[in-house]
Amino acid sequence: MATQRDIRRLRSLKTGKGRRESNQYAAEGVRLLEESRRHGVDPEVLYFDPGALSDRGRRLLDDLRAHGSRCEEIAKKQLESAADTKTPQGLIGVFNYPEISLAPLKICRRLLICDGISDPGNVGTLIRSAQAFDFDAVLLTGESADPFSPKVVRSTAGAIFGIPALKTSIEDCLCFLDNSEFVLVAGAPSATRGTGLLADFSGDRQLALVIGSEGAGASPELLERSALRLAIRPSDRVESLNAGVAGS
Repeated sequence: MATQRDIRRLRSLKTGKGRRESNQYAAEGVRLLEESRRHGVDPEVLYFDPGALSDRGRRLLDDLRAHGSRCEEIAKKQLESAADTKTPQGLIGVFNYPEISLAPLKICRRLLICDGISDPGNVGTLIRSAQAFDFDAVLLTGESADPFSPKVVRSTAGAIFGIPALKTSIEDCLCFLDNSEFVLVAGAPSATRGTGLLADFSGDRQLALVIGSEGAGASPELLERSALRLAIRPSDRVESLNAGVAGS
């Protein structure tokens, strides 16, 4: 049975400070936890409300127990207070942060850089799209949302378990790029620099695609290093596209 200490820890994972201090994050609901299982990423602890579980949820609970996850029953009110959603599905998993650093990413073929994208929904969409289009990792710089915040995790629809996502400073990102072989391609609303097609950068060349925020765009430092700048020209009926849509 979940203790008061467990409940306090669960609640703390809704905050960036709590996640950083514990080096853990949470994922709620059957679908997300099924995706974690599919990717071989099992929770350290699974909290469950037996009265709220569907048949699918009970099968998942049995599966995670069989694979060694610690499973603790939690009262409905406690689960609701710890959950980030209004209608939790009776399951919350607590996961350890993956061990990711910049240096090993030098061997990636395709890298997505989310630069200053603060909206969690956009960040989650881009992580999901990166996995869908066979990118190898996602870097998040500047004021980008935490990839392990509850809303981002939900917005990835489980992709967070299948692709490395690392938040880093713009300075460390620039140093990493300066010491790697990536060809930098940046989304820019008023692109005038460089010509060609994104397909021209396939093959043996390592590609780093930069998507900036809808309002500010990519940072000047990344734009200056770009070999190609890309723009999407929407209809005059639309002023702009959000970063999640444009990047995808």
